[in-house]
Amino acid sequence: MNDITIKGKRIKREFIILLICVLLAFGINIYSIITYQTSWVELWTYLPTTVLLGIMIYLLLAAVRSLVYIVRKVFIKERTMK
Repeated sequence: MNDITIKGKRIKREFIILLICVLLAFGINIYSIITYQTSWVELWTYLPTTVLLGIMIYLLLAAVRSLVYIVRKVFIKERTMK
């Protein structure tokens, strides 16, 4: 069985994408606090929910990225076959 090697550059890129997704969820939380004029304590009390939302955004983005990769791979393969 072969070992799978993931380069540090790839891990760093995925971590940055995850961090951006969590920050986006944090920004959505701030926007909702301002829009609905609620207490700023919700920024900290809903932190676990915000992190989970960020992870969900990351997983959705990963699914879209995988789909784009698969579609590109199929179309590039079709072009080279002709």
